[in-house]
Amino acid sequence: MQIEIADYRSMSIEERLSKLADLNHYAAAALLEQGKIVRSLLDDGYDSEDLRSKVPLLDILLRVGWGQTLPELVLAYRFDRRLLMKVSALPIPTQKQLIDNTPLAVCEPKADGDGYAHRLVPPLKMTGAQLRQVFADDHIRDPAEQISYCVRRIPTRTKAPSNTPMVDRQHRTVRFGEIVVTRDELLDLLRRMG
Repeated sequence: MQIEIADYRSMSIEERLSKLADLNHYAAAALLEQGKIVRSLLDDGYDSEDLRSKVPLLDILLRVGWGQTLPELVLAYRFDRRLLMKVSALPIPTQKQLIDNTPLAVCEPKADGDGYAHRLVPPLKMTGAQLRQVFADDHIRDPAEQISYCVRRIPTRTKAPSNTPMVDRQHRTVRFGEIVVTRDELLDLLRRMG
């Protein structure tokens, strides 16, 4: 029996929200069941490549089947596969905290360049760089770890030896140690070389 949109509109908001919660519960139970089925097939020697061609989220379903990933977490992050892969590898207590897309502290350099500040960002709103910064392979980085992560990624500038030419694109010059040559001067020198 298919329910039409008009049938839902006749329900109160509370009834519709309750229905949504029930359906999410059924969907989580269905994911758990699928995980167990996939696990049993592979345990009985079924070809994993054949199964992978039939089940797009095989790796995630296996983790659900083994009790390593919460099905509710899969439902919450199903539309962002990259994020789902990160959060599904975290310990179960951490997964429970993330089911509701709870905002996490994200470290950012202060505008004046003097230190770092933290702001709360829900995981589903994080950029790729923020995800890499916040989520380690096995845990969520705390603010101190995030600062350390950021500092390690700041490129270090090494002073070039004086005999190495340095190109300054903004001023269209080349520096050879203390000698600065304009683009036109350099082209003229190269023409004279033949």
